[in-house]
Formats: sequence, structure tokens, C-alpha cells
Amino acid sequence: MPKPKRRCDECESLYFSEASQMMSLCPECSHLLYDYPNCQHKFENGSCVNCGWDGSRSEYLKGLLQRHNMSDAELNDELVFLEGRMKKLSRLKEVKALMSEIAPPPLVMVAIGCNWRTLECEGARDGLLDLKVLLNESFVVRGEIPNDLTAKVEHARPYLLSDYLLRGTASERRQIGLILA
Repeated sequence: MPKPKRRCDECESLYFSEASQMMSLCPECSHLLYDYPNCQHKFENGSCVNCGWDGSRSEYLKGLLQRHNMSDAELNDELVFLEGRMKKLSRLKEVKALMSEIAPPPLVMVAIGCNWRTLECEGARDGLLDLKVLLNESFVVRGEIPNDLTAKVEHARPYLLSDYLLRGTASERRQIGLILA
């Protein structure tokens, strides 16, 4: 009798339902994103015989793995690049005003993510830039900065740094460690 399968929400690979501890993620994605135990993959005919995963990776996970394999020097270079990109934002004044509602002065923002939602977003009127900052060494705040100057700059709920570190990936924890060192 064939094993029941699901489609992973992240990589979109089919996988055996009972092979993952998470309902909507294959063992590979649940491991990379949330540090759940991974499968001991054994590939035959294009998929793992143990969990059914076909080796797919989302663009997000490809970037995460690339980042995970960076040296500390490369990760530091990325932080410098992100900081430069954030400081060039045409709407930085609005971002700072929004962040000042979250944290008391003096406001210290360090960019830990500053990327276009998609490559096409950069020049598009409806484009969105996803900004993630470490705020006053206490909070991590994600924001959306629309290209459309009439649209509001919005942020998601701030996370306490300790919560972010508990839920974050190994490369995110390394990144914060480099900032705070």
C-alpha cells in the first residue's frame, strides 16, 4: 500500500506524511527552518526512499543555505552592504519615525535584511522592499517599504531579540552574534 503524501508549503516537493514532524513542511524544510530532526536521505529514482523529498529547494532556502555557508568575513561584508542599502532608502526618514514608536531614543537601527520582495519589484511602482532591522539591540522589526510614495510604510509586530534568536536559523543567530560582538 502506498504511503500517504503531502506537498511541502516551502519547497513544493511531495513527501511522505509520516516522515515529518510538521504538518505542512517536508523533513528537509522543517529542519532548515525550525531545526526539527532531518531525514537520513537515501535517493533512488529522483526522490528519497525514506521521506519522499525530491531535493527541491525554494529560493528562500537557497539563499539561507548560501548564507549559512558564508564565512564570518563574508557575513560581515553582507551586513555592511545591507546597512549601505538601508541608508540609501528614499523613505528612511519614515522608517525611523515608525521605529521611534517602538523603541526609546537614542534610536540605533542595524539592517539585517534589506531585499526586494522579487527582483521585478525594484523598478515597479507597486514594488515592495522587505526591511528587517535590529533595533536598539533589543528588538527585531520587519517592515515593508513600498515604492509607491503614497502608500504607507508598515511594520510587523516587533520581536524581542531573545525570541528572534530562539526561532531564528543558525545563520541568523550568527549574524546577530557578529553585530553584538
